[in-house]
Amino acid sequence: GSFTPTKKEGRCRLFPHCPLGRSCPHAHPTKVCNEYPNCPKPPGTCEFLHPNEDEELMKEMERTREEFQKRKADLLAAKRKPV
Repeated sequence: GSFTPTKKEGRCRLFPHCPLGRSCPHAHPTKVCNEYPNCPKPPGTCEFLHPNEDEELMKEMERTREEFQKRKADLLAAKRKPV
């Protein structure tokens, strides 16, 4: 098929650990699919989340978000400490 850079091509394999973030050419599924559970795409390929198929991914996203929040809190705490 023809490649158009504007359209996100399929789901990113590295998400949620992708270092490219928003500049990644692949989709980072963060929202639940509007067509679920009648989405025509095979499990794990939709640019959106399928609640029953993406349990592992959703757990992983939750974990990375918590780690990120903790790192942010640690950084803030470190800045506040008198040297």
